[in-house]
Amino acid sequence: MSEHKIDLSALPWFFRQVKPKEDFKNSNLLLSDGWMKAKVPGNIYLDLMANRLISDPRWNLGQDLSWVDKSDWLYGCSFTVNSLKKGNDCELSFEGLDTVTDIWLNGCLVGSAKNMFINHSFRVDNLLLEGDNTLVIHFKSALKWTEEARKENGRLPADHYPDRIYLRKMQCSFGWDFGLSLPGCGIWQPCCLQIRSKNHPRVRRVVVNTQEIIGNKAVIAIDVFLENHQQIKKIIYAVIDQNGTLCRKWSYQEGVPENICHHLMTLDKIKLWWPHDLGRSHLYHLRIELIDQDGKSHLRIYNFGVRTVRLARGKSEGFRFLVNNKFVFIKGANFVPADIFLTDRKDKNLKLLEMAKKAGFNLIRVWGGGVYEEDDFYQTCDKLGLMVWQDFMFACGHYPNQPDFVTEIEREAEQVVRRLANHPSIVVWCGNNECEMVHLMTLKERIGLKEYFYHFLPNLLRQTSPNIPYVPTTPLSGIFPFTGDSAKGDIHLWGQWSFGWRFESYLKKKFGFVSEFGWQALPSWKVFEKSPKFDSIFYNDKHLWQYEKQKNGKLIFCWYFWRYFGKTPKWLGDWIILSQILQAKALTTAINAWLKNSPQASGFILWQLNDICPSISWSIIDYELQPKIAYRQLRELLKPGHQNFESLLK
Repeated sequence: MSEHKIDLSALPWFFRQVKPKEDFKNSNLLLSDGWMKAKVPGNIYLDLMANRLISDPRWNLGQDLSWVDKSDWLYGCSFTVNSLKKGNDCELSFEGLDTVTDIWLNGCLVGSAKNMFINHSFRVDNLLLEGDNTLVIHFKSALKWTEEARKENGRLPADHYPDRIYLRKMQCSFGWDFGLSLPGCGIWQPCCLQIRSKNHPRVRRVVVNTQEIIGNKAVIAIDVFLENHQQIKKIIYAVIDQNGTLCRKWSYQEGVPENICHHLMTLDKIKLWWPHDLGRSHLYHLRIELIDQDGKSHLRIYNFGVRTVRLARGKSEGFRFLVNNKFVFIKGANFVPADIFLTDRKDKNLKLLEMAKKAGFNLIRVWGGGVYEEDDFYQTCDKLGLMVWQDFMFACGHYPNQPDFVTEIEREAEQVVRRLANHPSIVVWCGNNECEMVHLMTLKERIGLKEYFYHFLPNLLRQTSPNIPYVPTTPLSGIFPFTGDSAKGDIHLWGQWSFGWRFESYLKKKFGFVSEFGWQALPSWKVFEKSPKFDSIFYNDKHLWQYEKQKNGKLIFCWYFWRYFGKTPKWLGDWIILSQILQAKALTTAINAWLKNSPQASGFILWQLNDICPSISWSIIDYELQPKIAYRQLRELLKPGHQNFESLLK
């Protein structure tokens, strides 16, 4: 029994625009003219930049690149299979396709995809050739596709680019009030070809749950999902702590009776996983070794942490997190994708998470208008002791409830929860960001996908992630973005920026849990210096305000500058420094008040930690990873035992 894997991402790839009346059944399509070198994983914009057909749209904001997003594109590669045996299981696997695609192998249609958030796998046993093979992927225009979907099904209420809600694609790639509109397309995650002998045994997934903690012991439930269990002669399990000490070991010696193995075990002298501000974030390793009927070994290792989490809700409890039965005051920050071009953000993710911990934050919220992050993001949070509030990817819109759309998002949720549920850092799942608020404000029925958010997701999570709390939406507190009853849950406070309220009004009402609030500031000099129009920005605020994506953003800045300084700045340096001072004062005023009011106040998640592109935004760390003044002030304010709040505010 054997398994062979070809890493298609490592091969030379090529791309070009789709031609009129393209013949996709032509197995020699890669021999036609017009192909240019591409990079996988990647993005159409990055490939156009690498071939010097466009300049970087993150910095050069004046280009008309609408033709890119209105075009269809082809990506292709060739690969060789040295030997094929009859009965082999052959599978093409794509971890991420962005987004509407047809996949062609040797001139035959393998399948289609229209969801960038999930893995797409296709059996190609009868299409794969021994020798040379040609793979071509047809990416269809996301703009045209969503426009057609809207024409067919009708316009639904949604912020920013409304047609986006019909497609399972990063919602803020269509433009948001902190970022650019660059939908693009591409193979944004690795891809491979797997060839396995028939009945090859393997571990499909593992679910680990902390059932109970009693003193220094913990009861752990382990569910192992196998494939082809009949071919397994023996399974050996071992639990090892992060210091390499063997904690438990057991095995099945006489074969495996079924494809699902359930284990309940007790761990002694446990080392708990804690948020970093409450203790050490200990991790364990679960080692699973399969011995097949030929005596070959197949090894998989999974990490898990021992911890319990509870979200207390209600009039008497408010909205409070308890980890290992201990109240945790949430000091959080909202996280948006660290780059509009997703393959350019992985190194940034690690740095941003480290900066968040150094600033004293103990929770990161993965916001619902971005993407589900890669495994290494959550592994880093596990190691750093950063809790994660995980949104499902729905934001600020009335999503459709057509059967095919619902089927797609159900499959998405199943994949995502199975991939992420074992991470001890994840302390809450959230159905969507501000969708219910949008429905209520537009006087539509309660929610377009009520069945999905209020029944399907809770039922799925009870089965696959039973020990992590779930909330159907955020905010839970009421209709409007600047009011609400904190007894009902979390609040989004936007009166203090978007509606012109003074930041001192943060002090007028005692809030329970604030999951969004923020204040804008300009980024550092380093961001503007990279712009090809830096001289124009310096002297002409017309170019400066191209970096502001919030409607009336400049007007709001001017309003607050007049209220607090009596004038608006005349040159760029003053805009940067004074806006950052004002942001720092606003955020520290609010957070200081909530810290003092703990435990009646149970936490905050500021908007936002980082930027998706060079922009004027609410971030406290700009696109070039330069901390703004607010970051430095919060790092002092959130230090354990910090008491001198008033001197800091001065």
